[in-house]
Amino acid sequence: MSNIFSKLVMPEVKYAIQNTDEESLNLIIDEFFPQDIAELMEELSEEERSFLFEILPKEKALEVFSELDYPEQEDIIESLDDKKIEDILNEMAPDDRTELFEDMPDKMAERYIDSLSKEEKDIAQKYMAYPEDSVARLSTPDFIELKEFFTVKEAIEHIRNNHHEKETIFYSYITDNEDKLVGVVSLKDLVISPDDTKITEIIENNIIKIEADKDQEEAANLMKKYDLLALPVVGVNNKIIGIVTFDDLVDIVEEEATEDIHKMAGMLPTEDSYLDNSFKEVFKNRVFWLIVLLIMQTITGMVLKGFSNVLDQVVALSFYIPLLIGTGGNAGTQSSTLVIRGMATGDIENKDIWQLLKREMSLALSMGIVLAILTFVRVYFQEGDNALAMVVSLGLLATITASMLSGTLLPMFFRLLKLDPALMSGPFISTSIDIIGLVIYLQIARLIMHI
Repeated sequence: MSNIFSKLVMPEVKYAIQNTDEESLNLIIDEFFPQDIAELMEELSEEERSFLFEILPKEKALEVFSELDYPEQEDIIESLDDKKIEDILNEMAPDDRTELFEDMPDKMAERYIDSLSKEEKDIAQKYMAYPEDSVARLSTPDFIELKEFFTVKEAIEHIRNNHHEKETIFYSYITDNEDKLVGVVSLKDLVISPDDTKITEIIENNIIKIEADKDQEEAANLMKKYDLLALPVVGVNNKIIGIVTFDDLVDIVEEEATEDIHKMAGMLPTEDSYLDNSFKEVFKNRVFWLIVLLIMQTITGMVLKGFSNVLDQVVALSFYIPLLIGTGGNAGTQSSTLVIRGMATGDIENKDIWQLLKREMSLALSMGIVLAILTFVRVYFQEGDNALAMVVSLGLLATITASMLSGTLLPMFFRLLKLDPALMSGPFISTSIDIIGLVIYLQIARLIMHI
């Protein structure tokens, strides 16, 4: 729903709700997709949202609920009686329900899991038992499973009888008598093959799959690399426990990109949108790293104090400190951003470190020399001091080189330590370069000027 359309419809929706005019309200939203209704509901008050949800047909209400963000889902849950909540939770797609339970406080999630039917409770507990952010938590058991002894005719008949509420029928997964995954077959191959063809004659045995405890981001990278609409998730002994579909991939990419952006800005990542987070949560996530960076910046003051005799003798050196550390920080941030993004997309791996270093070193020297020459000319004509111009330009060249190498190596080093490379991002690289750049610059001054 476009923003313009939403603004046009919203007054009518609110008016109908205020007058408890269910008939008019149903007429307004009857042709809306669940996603559009969810978008509308996010702009309503808690009371208005609950009223609108109550009048939705059961099937549409379930779809709308799955499309809402957790804060809105929580509001609706609080407005419903236990029976209606149980009905919704039992009917939800397992992957959507798992996501909802992840967002809930632990005690609340446990209470609602206990309220599920035995079959749905077993499914919920099975997926919640896997580690947080594992691909298993994102998967669903609603897929087409075929046995390897089926013929094409039997397979198509099975799909016709069992396609209801399945995530996709474009792929069917073939299992043996022990329920182990042995192959995959597309709907296209089934439709174009003769009825009496054995499934084993047309299945693809070289399966792209992922283990249940692997990270969600790894699943997204696999689906992107192999252009998959769905990816099978396997547990112990290669038994398929579910599939991840393309719509899940979009959610993963958005979540991971948002998390990396937060970390690269020097903040703790949050799962909710900015406006859905409380002031306290936003404050906590941002102030922590600012304190860390503040502590790191105190080292900069210590460096300046240690070289106070140099600065006292040549005061003009201090005029160019912002130029050096600013340019160095920018260069380091460029390198770290490219490396972190390359690692996130799978374009850069640990084995590429030497090739990466070679390229960044060449770039650092080339760009550093260009900027150093420009800086030498500027300082010489501005100050009329050849030695000062030489110190500033050489300091800039060395700082840029050190910055770009740091921006390349630190993210790689963090990944080797099993830490998130995004932590070595703009603010951290810039703060580190402030310290390194100052030491290099003032040491060069001490050597050239014989201070």
